[in-house]
Amino acid sequence: MPVSKPAFIFDMDGVLVDTPGHNWRAIRQTLVPYGVVIDDEEVKLYLGRPLDKQFADIAEHHQLDLLREFFTTARRNHCSA
Repeated sequence: MPVSKPAFIFDMDGVLVDTPGHNWRAIRQTLVPYGVVIDDEEVKLYLGRPLDKQFADIAEHHQLDLLREFFTTARRNHCSA
């Protein structure tokens, strides 16, 4: 009789699913209404860092004070939960 054992799959970003690719498509679409276009070269500047740092850098680079405040507040609320 076969024995069943529990298993876990850990997906480090980009190993099983192209999470950075999906994230950046969503980020780009979200920023279009604000007149922000981020090309592939600019994306390379942000990769490899925590998402909150990426958002802060995007906000600073594109002078989006509202975006910076939104992500700062969201991070503060997330980390205190």
